Order: sequence, then C-alpha cells, then structure tokens
Amino acid sequence: MTKAVLLFLAAFTLYFFTHSPALDEIDAVQFAMGLHSFDLWHHQPHPPGYPLFIFLGWLGTKLFHIGPESSLYFVSALGGGVFIAAWFLIIRAQFSERLAWFVAISLLITPVVWMTATKALTDTLAAGFVTAELLAAVC
Repeated sequence: MTKAVLLFLAAFTLYFFTHSPALDEIDAVQFAMGLHSFDLWHHQPHPPGYPLFIFLGWLGTKLFHIGPESSLYFVSALGGGVFIAAWFLIIRAQFSERLAWFVAISLLITPVVWMTATKALTDTLAAGFVTAELLAAVC
C-alpha cells in the first residue's frame, strides 16, 4: 500500500505542476463559474460528474482559500493520482508487482491521461473513482 501512496503522490505532483496555464476549455470556464454560483439546471448541458467536481472544487476554495483555477486543477490532478494508484493496485493484485509498475508508469505518461489530468475537466476524477470501484470489486 505504501508504494501505491507514493505512486499517487508522484502522479498528483506531476499532474498538478504541469497543468495548463489557464482555463482553456469551455467546461473549465463553466466549472469556475459554477464555483461562484452553482445551479445544476442553469449550467446545462454539463459533463458527467459536474456536481461532484464543483463540490470538490468549492471545498478547495473554502477550506484552503485558493482561487477557482487552482482548486479545479487540484481536483483534476487528484483524480489522475487516484486513477494511476488504483490501476497499480489492481494489476498487482491480479498479476505481479513488476507488471503493475509497468502499467502504472505507462498510464502515468500516456498523453490522454496526462492531458485530462492537467485540465479542469471531470474526466480524470470520474476515471479515478470508477477505477477505485473496480479495485474494491477485485479486493
């Protein structure tokens, strides 16, 4: 479990510090606006996981007094870290630790995972939670 935590921290750090310099997606701008006034019906259409993403981003702004951009990037990087660590644990439980490291490092640097984990999008948070659910089912 310690290796998975270290892998999570490494992935989170990599994704957080390489995030895009601005909210450059329509969804990202919508998320930032949602932190100030959340209205599920007004902000339609919205991507899957929108309410949870907004809630976690809102927590970041209220608890840590950081701006909406940093809070949303934090949540995206968090999802990416959970995604990588959970797949490491799944592969290690089903196959071997050596293969788990290979899969985790491959996923860590895969462009689609890296790109979505460094933008304010719900994709990596959703992928991280689904993978955590898969890990729970495997265990």
